[in-house]
Amino acid sequence: MGIFPEDNITLAAIEALKSSDYIFCPRTESGSIAAELVKKYIQKDIEFIDFPMRKDIKIDLSKILKPLLENKDVSFVSIGDPLFYSTFLQIMDAVKNYGIKVKVFPTITSFSFAASKINLPIALKDEGISVVPGTNLKLLEKAVNIFDNIVVIKPNRNFLEILEILKDNGFKVYIFENLGFENERVFVEDFPEGIGYLSIILAKRGVK
Repeated sequence: MGIFPEDNITLAAIEALKSSDYIFCPRTESGSIAAELVKKYIQKDIEFIDFPMRKDIKIDLSKILKPLLENKDVSFVSIGDPLFYSTFLQIMDAVKNYGIKVKVFPTITSFSFAASKINLPIALKDEGISVVPGTNLKLLEKAVNIFDNIVVIKPNRNFLEILEILKDNGFKVYIFENLGFENERVFVEDFPEGIGYLSIILAKRGVK
């Protein structure tokens, strides 16, 4: 299920968490943001599935599969929309292979949430929009030649290169970091030298 801090947690998702026999959250080397959010609403034990940031590491899903195969009700929590660049997708694929029914509680996507912070139209009339992972600079270079609206997901690793590509192609850049948290930041000018993992870029061509 998707969850955003404060802004978009649904009653249906909360009820599902309350009725679950097990609640799992993803955890990286730096901890679990999802778990911290869940604790605000549900007083239950939380199990963790480790998701190392390195791509070459295989995720061990046996912990979550065991109770599911015992017909227990299990919830897995992610931040943002669970069907959009989410750790949940690995869980869903594995679970479906066992014929287990999956119900998704969606939330708004991260770029819709970001745009709402400054009332920024994502696209107008017959415009198109491209969503590109910040790890794929070649794809970004293709996208800027086609689309007037660009969303860059997880831009922290190639941040300065991404800014250069967007600016060189006439885009106005909006940067959002740690949305929904106390340390939330929005940049339209005076960009920082670097940004954190929970960041997103929206860019529009021809905007002054």
